Amino acid sequence: EVVTLKQNLAELETRFNEVNGTLSRAITGYRAMAIKANPEMPAELIAGNTIEAIEKSIVEARELVSKVKARLMNDETQVRIPAGAPPRTPPDFSALSPREKIQQGIGKRS
Repeated sequence: EVVTLKQNLAELETRFNEVNGTLSRAITGYRAMAIKANPEMPAELIAGNTIEAIEKSIVEARELVSKVKARLMNDETQVRIPAGAPPRTPPDFSALSPREKIQQGIGKRS
């Protein structure tokens, strides 16, 4: 009877190791699919050793990404940088004397 129990125990341990390996591969595959399904999230934020832990990390990563996006949008609306170079204006000659205007016109030749 003891021999039979030891044999059954060895068979159960073997089966347990097979199932555990299959579960590990399934969890790794689930994580890879979760990463592909959520490209806006950094892969490092999606982690866990169980499906529940992976799902929890996805929720937390979504919250973090949303907060970062909101902050960036807020910062973007506060800082306005004009597009392109400022418009060029011609020089103002109104303060120059007639002689200075003539000199300016002929290229500063004296």
